[in-house]
Amino acid sequence: MLVRDMLFVLCKRMKIIVIFPIIAVTLYSYWNYTTQVPTYAASAVLYTIDKSSTNISEIAIVERLMPNYQLLAQSSEVRNLVAEALGEGIGDTGVAINIDTEKHTMTISATGTNPSKVANVANTYAATIINYLGDTMGLNNISFLEIARRPGIPTGPERQRPILIVGILSTFIGALAVLVVEYANTTIRTPEDIEKAYNLTVLAEIGRYSKSKKK
Repeated sequence: MLVRDMLFVLCKRMKIIVIFPIIAVTLYSYWNYTTQVPTYAASAVLYTIDKSSTNISEIAIVERLMPNYQLLAQSSEVRNLVAEALGEGIGDTGVAINIDTEKHTMTISATGTNPSKVANVANTYAATIINYLGDTMGLNNISFLEIARRPGIPTGPERQRPILIVGILSTFIGALAVLVVEYANTTIRTPEDIEKAYNLTVLAEIGRYSKSKKK
C-alpha cells in the first residue's frame, strides 16, 4: 500500500479514526477524575548554621556534616519520635529529606491526601530533627527557616499530560486499525482494484440500474 493510498484511506475513514480518541479520552478522564484521589505537598525548611555565626571554619565544618544530619534525620528512631509526637503516627504520608550544602538548608517534604496532615507532619518532623540532633550531637545551630503551611492546591495526580498521551495513542491506534482492516479487505470495489489484482485494463463500466428512474 503506497503512502498516497494510505492517506486516501485515512481521509476516507476520518470519522472512524476520530471516534477512537474521543471514546478513549472520555473513559480515561472519567476514571482519572473519579477514582484518583488528589495529593498534597508541604515543606518545612531548616537552616543548619547559627544565624549569628560568621566563622568560616565553623561553616565549613557544618557543610561537611550535613550529609550526616540527613542520615540521622532519616533514621527509624527519628521516625518513631515523629510518630509519637503526632499521636496518630505518620500513616500513609510520605516524607522526603533533602539537603542543600550551598544554601546550608535541609528541606523536609511531606506528601499525602490530607492537606492539613502533610503540613503538620512536615513541621513535626522538622522540630523533631532539631531536638534529636540537639540531644544526640549537642547541636544548637539548626533552626526553622520556613514553616510548612497547609497547601490549598493539590500537587497530583497529574491529569492533563496523561489525557493528552491517551488522545495521541488512541488516534494512532485508530489510524492503524483502519489501515489494517483496509489492507486485509480483498474485496474488489473499484476498476482500479481489478487492474491491480489481475493486471487488466477496464474497457467499460456498467452503470447501476435503478428502478426509480424507469419510465
